[in-house]
Amino acid sequence: MKVNMNSWHFRLVEGFLDGDASRSLCVYFWQVAFRVIFLVVLGAALWSVFGLVALAASTGNGWISVTSPLWIKGCVAAFGAFVVLAMFALCIVLITLVMFGISKSILVVGELFSRWGDSKEEQEPGVFVSYVKAKKEKICPIIEFTYGDEDES
Repeated sequence: MKVNMNSWHFRLVEGFLDGDASRSLCVYFWQVAFRVIFLVVLGAALWSVFGLVALAASTGNGWISVTSPLWIKGCVAAFGAFVVLAMFALCIVLITLVMFGISKSILVVGELFSRWGDSKEEQEPGVFVSYVKAKKEKICPIIEFTYGDEDES
């Protein structure tokens, strides 16, 4: 399988968390998936924290303030932790459902298009479709990294 070095997933793997893109499709797929999941969860957690801080700051003395009793602050902190954990769980569930839904949709749509007409230009399938096919065939092909039309193995 060929992967373009200008693709978003290659740049994500290479540039995020000092990654080194694997030449195995199975490992490369999970490198991309975990980085995307991490970014979504990080965004949701930051969104939750900033939302709770904004809520606490905007309500002032009415809800929680510096002079509030310690047990109220503890309840608010526990509620904030619960919200962050709930958002994390929701993100994991949604990502899992979306991944399975997309894989099934891609296979169904790809089958429909392959029956519809002959393609004049053979285009290599994407990383996700290639991963699903590789898992089904119980193989893990080697990735060849290319830069546009040139090979840079």
